[in-house]
Amino acid sequence: GVEIRDAEAAVRDLIRSPDPWLASCAMAAAAEQKLYRLAPDILAAEKHAGTEVLQVAHSAKMALRA
Repeated sequence: GVEIRDAEAAVRDLIRSPDPWLASCAMAAAAEQKLYRLAPDILAAEKHAGTEVLQVAHSAKMALRA
């Protein structure tokens, strides 16, 4: 019953994580790997982010601007 997913789906799930450290790491990874399709997920997370995640979300968003 293990679902095999691609890396993008795994990073998306981590961006949506309630754990600020995991979400921040996932946003940074998305930006570094140029996962442009995750930009909407980062924008959504940024709207609800606490101060500990906000700066990473903003930096990732800027890095993924097309």
